[in-house]
Amino acid sequence: INPKAYAVHITFFSGFAFYPSNFLVEVILKLFIANVIWILIHFFWLHAGVMINRLELPERIQRIINFIMAACLLAVVEEGGTDLAAAAAQ
Repeated sequence: INPKAYAVHITFFSGFAFYPSNFLVEVILKLFIANVIWILIHFFWLHAGVMINRLELPERIQRIINFIMAACLLAVVEEGGTDLAAAAAQ
């Protein structure tokens, strides 16, 4: 669950039209752009994970990194929930 990603995609697909004369072409182009970005980001994260794994960090350090990443994930989810609640209240 990533509310910020949902907001970005909703804005990207409905917030503006850059090819208003042909809706189908515009949707196909937007899907292409979104997937190129998505694929590049995932390859970057895979590469970053491989690089971190190659460091052969001690178990304690790996565990600390895991807790930090989990805390960041929870913070993003909580912030997104707060944003959705605030939007719903308006």
